[in-house]
Amino acid sequence: MRAIFQNFRFAFRLLRKSPGFMSVAIITLALGIGANTAIFSVVYATLLAPMPYPEPDQLVMVWSKVQTFRNGVAAGDYLDWKRQNTTFQDLNAWTNGNFNLATAERPEQVNGQLTTPGFYKTMGVPFALGRDFVPEEGQPGKDHVVVLMNRLWKRLGANPNIIGTQLKLNGEPYTVVGVMAPGATDRLQTEIVAPLAFKPEQINHDFHFILVMGRLKPAVTIAQAQADMNLVADRIAMVVMAVVVAVVVATVHRAMRAVRGRRIQEGRTEIERARQVEGAAIEHAVQRDVAALAAVQLGLGLMARSHAREPNCDGGPWLGGLERNSYSAPACAREDVPAHRLGHWWCELCRRQSWSRSS
Repeated sequence: MRAIFQNFRFAFRLLRKSPGFMSVAIITLALGIGANTAIFSVVYATLLAPMPYPEPDQLVMVWSKVQTFRNGVAAGDYLDWKRQNTTFQDLNAWTNGNFNLATAERPEQVNGQLTTPGFYKTMGVPFALGRDFVPEEGQPGKDHVVVLMNRLWKRLGANPNIIGTQLKLNGEPYTVVGVMAPGATDRLQTEIVAPLAFKPEQINHDFHFILVMGRLKPAVTIAQAQADMNLVADRIAMVVMAVVVAVVVATVHRAMRAVRGRRIQEGRTEIERARQVEGAAIEHAVQRDVAALAAVQLGLGLMARSHAREPNCDGGPWLGGLERNSYSAPACAREDVPAHRLGHWWCELCRRQSWSRSS
């Protein structure tokens, strides 16, 4: 000790003889000690100090893994995790958001969060006034309630009777149900919190827009929780794959039915078209046959009229004994010379037929 004291005395004498050097040395020591103290304080507060919540070792973040990288969580995954896990006391989700707050002086934009009911209860954050969100307030249409951070509450006047009053956020009324106690939450940028209510179109496994925090059950390790969540993720993957296969099968089935229906419709169209063509052909044939029959009948009538005065001409066996003058041809055909010749030919044929029968 005596040697150390003598060394200090000797150093002090030297510094007193060189005041400039002494000033530079003292400033250097002060800066070094101060910088080390500041760096250590920041490292301790951010990395070493326990979180200012009860049982901080039980609080863990839960991530989705996409190609070995941590990613946000989809609402469908979060709801499945919450229902199927066996190692967490509770799982809660949140996402950031901004609100336009209408105040008495002027509107302002405040940083906010959307959290699932029970988020601050799971973290163990105390309330100065009011309460956390209840499960019913996590449903669309019932989510117009807010919790204020302590510093925003003070900026709004620190009204002790603010619970139950309304604030206008984004042009809509919200009821204040809680005010956070001063402390760790005031260090965050968030100033106001509203419930995170999932709309039906948001519940899927594709849109990863939320973060998830959970509190482990007592005596449960991280490894046990990881193994449990791996099982849950495998079950979810099997269900999603089954749904995808069902959707693909249904889509193919609908496509086949559409093609089959189109073919049936095309077949029916072809049949109707064929029927129309066939009907037209039949109608044309009938008209043609009727016209031919009328022509034949007219010719027979002309023959009978032209040779009504011929002897032994009764119309022949083909006319069934047609009486003379029993058929009146149209006026335009009575003096027709070709018809007269045809009638003469017909009577000659009838005579020959009669002669052949008599012989």
